[in-house]
Amino acid sequence: VCWFCYQALPYYRRRMLACGHGSKGAPRRSVCRPAACNSYQLHLTRPGSVNNLVVRQHDFVELPKVSSAQVELKVQTAGLNFRDVLNILDLDPTCALRPIGLECAAVANAVDAGVVHVCSGDSIYGYAVGCLASIVRTDARIQVRMMRALSFLKACTLPILWCTNRLALAECMRPVARQ
Repeated sequence: VCWFCYQALPYYRRRMLACGHGSKGAPRRSVCRPAACNSYQLHLTRPGSVNNLVVRQHDFVELPKVSSAQVELKVQTAGLNFRDVLNILDLDPTCALRPIGLECAAVANAVDAGVVHVCSGDSIYGYAVGCLASIVRTDARIQVRMMRALSFLKACTLPILWCTNRLALAECMRPVARQ
């Protein structure tokens, strides 16, 4: 187990590894660092327990260039929502197994030529299914450039916050026309 992946594990899983339960013992710092790992993703092997979460390494070298209206993101922060928790615990009422993570703040790695509102290297935030990963590809139309005053941590909370507020104001508080 590499040191970086070890840090991504929940505390109780780290204790098991350090005690020698479940793997080859405590991690070594020299095995793998974020710069050495090409890409990693938090993956649910099977729903039902947080113990089934594993950090998987991905190799994006084989992928073609970004397709039409897509952007490749180098994720800086990602949000874990209640939907994700229900999905992990296999309590999702839709019974649909989805990739973990929906909203993130990131740096645009690669951008399709047809995308005009985001450039490579821009700090952006928005929706990206399965964004609990170091690199993810998503539709550029659901990404927005970040203001300089906004941190990555704060920006990753905005997409779902905006949708929740919009729903509350538009659906739940419909003004009644006076007669």
